[in-house]
Amino acid sequence: MLPVGLVVLIGVFCLLAAGYFGLSLRSRLVAGRGVVAWCEPKGWATLALPVSVAFAGGVALALSPLDAAQLHGLAALLGLAVAFLAFGLVLAHTVVIRADGVAFGLARGVPFLPWRHVEDYFESRGEAPRLTLFHRTATGDRARVDLHVPRRHRHRLTHVLSACIDARFEYAARVRYAGKALEG
Repeated sequence: MLPVGLVVLIGVFCLLAAGYFGLSLRSRLVAGRGVVAWCEPKGWATLALPVSVAFAGGVALALSPLDAAQLHGLAALLGLAVAFLAFGLVLAHTVVIRADGVAFGLARGVPFLPWRHVEDYFESRGEAPRLTLFHRTATGDRARVDLHVPRRHRHRLTHVLSACIDARFEYAARVRYAGKALEG
């Protein structure tokens, strides 16, 4: 017979992993299909999967005196929970570049950043290419979003930035300076 506390712990872990996967999947489906998409794991996400695998392994070791049927059932349940967590992490850290803006997974505070809210940006082209977008929040504060851009997506992202942001900046500059050229 399994201890009640262990059963509750395993059940809570499985429910949380499934819930996280469900929320991440919903967020990714709402983001829709984009021009470019990639996964950008960082921070605690790189540790969450190894910790959950270690948790599942520790539970399996603690339950080793059980008979084979119980052990296989619990191993399958824990394996399913770890799979939910792994896929949830991938979906939560997905960045989708769309024609109207950037959609982020659950891992970011900003779920969607329209191109019209971007005030400036710059690209760094070093070992790890990055894109930094400067924008205003709903409260009017300036904020920035840093994105690691995989090399295979750099060309398509540059094309989208040129079409969506640079064209808007060039139009604003033309309108602003057109009158000054006529005055002088």
